Amino acid sequence: IYNGQLIGEHQAGSKKTKINWLVAYSKVNREIPNQMISTTSGLPSGGTAAQGANGGMISTNSEENIKTGKIDLAQPYRFLNSDQNLIKIGAGYQDRERDFFSRQLGFIRYGGNTYERDESVYTLPEDQRFLSQYLGLMANGKAGVAVQDATVPNSEYQASSATTHAYVMNDQRIKKLRMIYGLRMERFNQKLTAPQRGLD
Repeated sequence: IYNGQLIGEHQAGSKKTKINWLVAYSKVNREIPNQMISTTSGLPSGGTAAQGANGGMISTNSEENIKTGKIDLAQPYRFLNSDQNLIKIGAGYQDRERDFFSRQLGFIRYGGNTYERDESVYTLPEDQRFLSQYLGLMANGKAGVAVQDATVPNSEYQASSATTHAYVMNDQRIKKLRMIYGLRMERFNQKLTAPQRGLD
């Protein structure tokens, strides 16, 4: 995680205009190279759909970049013998981009219904069930465990969003009456691309 900000505060001119500005950049990388997932429900017997939750493994990688910039101006002014009036205007922009990728491997019973199964393999403790001697067709001629790609087609995406805002605000005093009013406009745009890639 990285987060950096540069902030400025200024007062300009004879009218004491206050200027505040900020630029910021954040970066977040998250990588899970091999997360083990397991339940006690056993392994599926099908030959085409692996269950990642049954002794499966998942690896994910995500990267996010956030860029922010904004500026605010505040101008005091005199109105009806009061110098405690203030008008503020400002604008800002934020851009976010994220790339995400994941791959999931699951375990199934080898061979579907083609081979006789050795049911004792599926009840072994998890630290033994996935040893190499139990993968595929075992030495005793019976079916053991098979590894299969359980990644779904939309397991990766690229996303981005952009937010732009602008506002004007007036803080006005008339004798004992104080009024604060203004207007804010905001525009938000979001994009998501998730390729439906084919899996071998």
